[in-house]
Amino acid sequence: MKPANPSPQLHPNQRLVMTYDAGETPCGPADAEAQIRSLVRCFEGTHVGILQRHIGAIKAYQQSEVLEINDVQAPWLEAGVDPMTVFVDECHRCGMEAWGSRRMGDAHHTYEILEYEKSQSQFYKDHPELRLKWKRDVQVAPKYDWNKPEIAAQNLAFLREVAEGYGVDGIDLDFTRIPPWFNEGEEAQGRETMNQHLRDLRAMLDEVGDRKGKRLGLSVQLYHRDSLWKAERSDLRHEGTRNKSMDLETEQDDITAHFDAGLDVRSWVNEGLIDLLNAHSRNTSLYEMDISAWKQAVAGSSCRLVAGPGKPGFFVERRGGFVDGYPAHLTRPLEHRAVAHRLYLQGADGLAFYDYVIRFFDLQWDVFRELGDPERLRGANKTYVFQLFLPLDLGMRDEGRTTWMPIDLPEDLGSARASGDSVDVRLLLNVSELVTPEDLLLRVNDEDIPVRRERDVTTPLATTDHPGDTPGCHLETTVPCEILRRGRNELAFTVRAAAVRPAGVHPQPCVLHKVHLEVTYRDETYPYWLAMQLDQRRL
Repeated sequence: MKPANPSPQLHPNQRLVMTYDAGETPCGPADAEAQIRSLVRCFEGTHVGILQRHIGAIKAYQQSEVLEINDVQAPWLEAGVDPMTVFVDECHRCGMEAWGSRRMGDAHHTYEILEYEKSQSQFYKDHPELRLKWKRDVQVAPKYDWNKPEIAAQNLAFLREVAEGYGVDGIDLDFTRIPPWFNEGEEAQGRETMNQHLRDLRAMLDEVGDRKGKRLGLSVQLYHRDSLWKAERSDLRHEGTRNKSMDLETEQDDITAHFDAGLDVRSWVNEGLIDLLNAHSRNTSLYEMDISAWKQAVAGSSCRLVAGPGKPGFFVERRGGFVDGYPAHLTRPLEHRAVAHRLYLQGADGLAFYDYVIRFFDLQWDVFRELGDPERLRGANKTYVFQLFLPLDLGMRDEGRTTWMPIDLPEDLGSARASGDSVDVRLLLNVSELVTPEDLLLRVNDEDIPVRRERDVTTPLATTDHPGDTPGCHLETTVPCEILRRGRNELAFTVRAAAVRPAGVHPQPCVLHKVHLEVTYRDETYPYWLAMQLDQRRL
């Protein structure tokens, strides 16, 4: 059954959905309200249309009679400051929707390193029978078992409390924090448990919304891991042959994998239970996300699909090395544009960001002022990062081996150039163990392309560079637009023996560590948001 009042469209140029961790902003009661309002105002006038605040995991982050209050927010409430009331009020003042995000499987309270005893609730301590039968090795204790009816009942009561007590516009169920929700072998029962729970939540939100005179939205967010799975489950990154195995193939897509874990996403969509399906990445695949399975899941429904970089947290190639941790602030604006453009072309209705608003990030605020404009992005400068096959072994210098790497390019550069647009393309590479650029022969779609030293490599190299990196590893080339195709393109690398080999130096395997494609359409002296203001004044 489809809902009688269909889900609202994401507002034009407010297509971004931002979820932030309320526990990342500790301060005293005297500063709490000003800090919350200041944080929300950072997104005023941007393309963020829905701002989601973390409302609770094992404890609540605002007033609650159902859950215990988190230690940070408890003093605020005692002083008369309810952070959720302030958050909702300021979001509405700034023209954004305010949603509460509920973590459906948070495990922070199960890790000793994360203040194990302090972060647990009394309810959790008193009811070990409601926990899973097993835990990960890094956990001191297991999480809740959602097949226990008490867990769903508590969650329904908590979310009713939020929906009734605050002027929220919707509730988000955050399934990225974290699997599993059911004991191994009990996932089929779990699917029925969670399906019924979402039906109960939808009915509750409709009931409360009818009394308030508005539809209360329901969203779910889950991890997108599809592209990374494909790369990890193959030997392609070290293939030296050119064959169909270079295509990324897998027997299972993300939606099916979540189904196997007990989350029946397709039923939630088909029954009209959710308004937003949020697929975001936390790994290297964020630059090359394939959301076809997610788009297919919402096809023909009123559910909107948002996808995006989420909270990148695993290995990401930088100038030739790997960065571990949380490189959200290392994803550059032009790279964000490329990610956004790729997702819009695949049919995403909006973009998702997660935990970008935490105190140790140096945020690039301009990103949130431009990524909600798909049409503008079509002709904007971008940098595409390709790394699903990296690092790629190119062989010894004296082998003369040719190694192929496919890249998927969303841009139709040939048509853009043919229609009169000024488009320039620069390909940036990092190949270890080269003596001179002439050691590398590059072919792009069977066309020879000469390479040279990258002109703007800075020294000394950063600590994030590959341990064996030198300025000589960094190469660049200009690629004619007419050679590149929208969709699959093929790079072929042949490393030949160095003309000069220093005495006593033994050849080492050459390894490709970086493939970036810079697409330049126009001069961008002014940032997007300022250029838009200037355009409007001219009109």
